[in-house]
Amino acid sequence: MGGNGTGNTVILIILIIGAVVLLFGIITLIITLTKKHKQTKRISRSEENYKSQTTSQPQSIRFIELVSKSNIGAFSLYFRLLAVALVSTITLGIANPWMEVWLLKWIASKTSIDEKTLEYRGSGGKLFVNKLKWTLLFIVTLGIYGFWIPSKILKYHISQLHFEI
Repeated sequence: MGGNGTGNTVILIILIIGAVVLLFGIITLIITLTKKHKQTKRISRSEENYKSQTTSQPQSIRFIELVSKSNIGAFSLYFRLLAVALVSTITLGIANPWMEVWLLKWIASKTSIDEKTLEYRGSGGKLFVNKLKWTLLFIVTLGIYGFWIPSKILKYHISQLHFEI
């Protein structure tokens, strides 16, 4: 009985640490997406890029100005984060991928770039499979793979963001 209780405690601690890491990843993504309410970005091409082409004449530098906006309210974001944390905790992390997708779809719908609304096309099922795979790699490598998991999660979420040009 004592050994069984210790095993359950270890599993609970691992689940709590995993939930904290995932919540930290979500918060980092939100901060990245909503760092500034209005933000102007300039994308340029340098003359060196044009010199490397077959023509020897340098072309002029082009600038494209994009304005990003987000109308996410602090209270609505707080309550959605709270809902993600509560549901993830109650389901012992099983529902976390679906809750992350729900949150990110809402964030994307409230964010626009150059007056075009972002769209998040991720799915909870695919994210669940990816997280299961990453968790197994974490276990097999005795925790070493854990350093790459936040990056993998962020890359997945970013790859699912789309907007029409």
